[in-house]
Amino acid sequence: MNWQHAVSLAFAAFVLNGCGGGEEEAKTRSGIYEFEMVREYDTCTPKRAVGHIGQVNIIEDTDSFWVFYVLAGEDAPVRGVHGAKVMKDAPVETERVAVSDCPETRRWMSLELLSDLDPLEVRYKERYSNMAGCELDPDITYAGIPDSDCEASILLRYSLVQYCSAPCTTRDIVNMEDGTNTIVCECK
Repeated sequence: MNWQHAVSLAFAAFVLNGCGGGEEEAKTRSGIYEFEMVREYDTCTPKRAVGHIGQVNIIEDTDSFWVFYVLAGEDAPVRGVHGAKVMKDAPVETERVAVSDCPETRRWMSLELLSDLDPLEVRYKERYSNMAGCELDPDITYAGIPDSDCEASILLRYSLVQYCSAPCTTRDIVNMEDGTNTIVCECK
């Protein structure tokens, strides 16, 4: 499954309010964005995946943005697209078990809004710890889970394609020949 197809599948079930014009655009920056991931640093093996991902939806609320991103190691199969709320005034941090078969492993992550201008930029950081004692089952795909402790910082960069505000909605159009997707704003 390629990046664009994974993004397409994630958005097929997700409906965004929106296709704006005029005054609505000043109220929200929700819309369709081109998305790329840029490596700042990465000590993981395999390294975290980066590059041009394709189009995604961004939803702006009063105090936050809802963004989508991909978590995978380079050359690892994509296991899905993740969505998260990024607060405008403070980083969002979480920590949990990194590998369910190894409850002592930890994966800490942080999302921090760096710029709410175009392009919208979010810094994604992750840190893996206690990985050395975990024997990863080679028959299970772990989407690039590192086998040792490491850290990575990736810029999530979203460049505006089109604002999309209520009462309109976005629709994902998938090209079945090459697996690419395009998100369009439709006003009925």
